[in-house]
Amino acid sequence: MAYTLEEARTALKGRLLWLSNLIVREPLEGLVDGTNKVFHLPYAPAQTDSVVVYDNSGVAVATTAYTISEEGGSVVFSTAISTAYTASYTYQSLTDAKLLTMCYNGFDIMQRMYPRSLYIVSSGSAYISSTSASVVDPDLGNVNFGDSRIQQGFLATCSEVALLNALIQRAGLEALDIREGITGMRIDRTKRVPALMSILDEAKARAIDEADIAADEAGDTTSVFEGSITPGAKSDTWTDWFDWYADSEQDRGVIA
Repeated sequence: MAYTLEEARTALKGRLLWLSNLIVREPLEGLVDGTNKVFHLPYAPAQTDSVVVYDNSGVAVATTAYTISEEGGSVVFSTAISTAYTASYTYQSLTDAKLLTMCYNGFDIMQRMYPRSLYIVSSGSAYISSTSASVVDPDLGNVNFGDSRIQQGFLATCSEVALLNALIQRAGLEALDIREGITGMRIDRTKRVPALMSILDEAKARAIDEADIAADEAGDTTSVFEGSITPGAKSDTWTDWFDWYADSEQDRGVIA
């Protein structure tokens, strides 16, 4: 079976440990009066299917006794509770839906950096395919995409680049300059964008190396490798982002 973007999302979360944090036996927020049924997780969104609710004796409550909105952080019991309950779950700074979107964007970046006949095909899940109409695991040299950690790692790095780009845009819009003085306090957060930019540069540098390795594994040395350059072999994104030689300029694979 072809590799799914949901699997790419799992790989991205495993790589970027700061995206999530384990919360253990945290009390649910809400009025415990024997009448109220609606409670909330202290941190949201929660990772899908990660929430386990415990009663006041520490026993896991059957999932049929409540409904959960992981993104909204609500826990709604079918029967009101009269004692405080707790929950263990994985808190994420971004929802699974947003992270999946980052993987879509990462796939596009991967294709612009190293153009290949790869497609995203949706059939229950989003699969990486060798055809635009059906789910077929792409052949890449002597391996398939679904069997290659090199190819999957390249996609994860491109997804990381997409995520960092989005975080930089958000940080730029939300940048604050708060200082403390006679009239009150202001907090300076203007350095967030430069800090993220340095992390993005490092991720882009890794993307260069991994594109080379991915091409080598696929037996394709003309699409991204320097040397014996064929005009048009490099993508616009590749040439815009990276200089392969010091003190040189390139346009579409041609060194000026």
